[in-house]
Amino acid sequence: MLDADMQQHLFPLITVFVGLMGACVGSFLNVIVYRVPRGESLVSPPSHCPACGHLIPAWQNVPVLAWLFLRGRCHFCRAPIAVRYPLVELSAALLFTATWLVVFREGLPWVSLVRHCVFLAALLAVSLTDLDCRLVPNVVTFPAMAWALATAALLPSTAVLPGSLVDGSFQPGMVTAGLEALVLEPAGILLGERGRAVLESGSGLVTGIALLWAFRFVSQTIWGSRTRRATSPVPFLLTPERFRLGDQYDGPLPAFLPPSFETVRFQADSICLRSRGQAEDSRIPGRAEVAFSLAEVNIGARSIPLAEIERIEGETATWTFSREVLGWGDVKLVGVCGAFLGPDACVFVIMLGALGASLAGLTVLAVRRRGGIVLPFAPFLAGAAAIWFFFGKDLALLYGRAILGLHSGEMPL
Repeated sequence: MLDADMQQHLFPLITVFVGLMGACVGSFLNVIVYRVPRGESLVSPPSHCPACGHLIPAWQNVPVLAWLFLRGRCHFCRAPIAVRYPLVELSAALLFTATWLVVFREGLPWVSLVRHCVFLAALLAVSLTDLDCRLVPNVVTFPAMAWALATAALLPSTAVLPGSLVDGSFQPGMVTAGLEALVLEPAGILLGERGRAVLESGSGLVTGIALLWAFRFVSQTIWGSRTRRATSPVPFLLTPERFRLGDQYDGPLPAFLPPSFETVRFQADSICLRSRGQAEDSRIPGRAEVAFSLAEVNIGARSIPLAEIERIEGETATWTFSREVLGWGDVKLVGVCGAFLGPDACVFVIMLGALGASLAGLTVLAVRRRGGIVLPFAPFLAGAAAIWFFFGKDLALLYGRAILGLHSGEMPL
């Protein structure tokens, strides 16, 4: 640990170094965002142009500067390079620098800088993958959970958040402190700093997953499905180009789906299936559940790509349109936030994320003036988590003063 004078002298150099490391990490995040949704390896092949396949030399991989020098185009085939690449690198650099400034200002342990930077990098990565293809990848969330728990157990000082270092020791949040006082201490279990850090991280992980799982369950129940019924069974015919349902609909499948709904499910009788290249129809006896989207058809436990279907016929009296209101990736992301920020942050992250997504959805509806929008939720959760990380102590104090002011009949300044 450097003394105060040495920290002051090295502060500008360390700030520049942390910013450069953030830009380099941002370059790797670009790799994750591009390759993970495509199922590609993160290490092989080395960096290359997606358009022409040429390997990119080291000097063309310098964050931000290489894009400016190349004027946003590949050196070999002149294909455009999206401006998002340098923006992601710059964003990571700014996040890392801001984290270092917080660590320096509050006198937090230096090792906590690495833990927090990994967390913010994970938030940035899942935000971008969710924006691109509505995916919160396990390859990011699971290692992030493991990193949060491992660092809390092995180096409890890394779990210190802004505002949680009091008299040189780690202070857990209210939930963990209450759990320790009401449950553990009466049972004769006394925790040291390491135990408190692990309890804070572990309880945050469980709390985040549990809260958003409950939120998802309620959301799916209310908004996740829409059912229609006929007075008697009606015949249906499905091909890759067409869907017909009695005299109620005959046309393209996408037009049959209500806006933002992704799947049609129904219980069908007398199912007759023919795949492309199949000489005869296959008949499925009895009743079976059929679910189809624009990508695939599921009959019972069997899944078939829609493009491989020649036709499916049968009868049904009830059909349900369904959609994923909230994905499991979002549930895991809030678990990551809880593991890094503790259980106190989970409610704030969920509520502020939901508020931000609602306002964004209303804005888009006002501009487009039609329904059926689908917004990724991860960027709003990640933004709320970053706000809690940087300003959580101030927000908690503001809330406490507001509550005390209301109880006393006075409004706080």
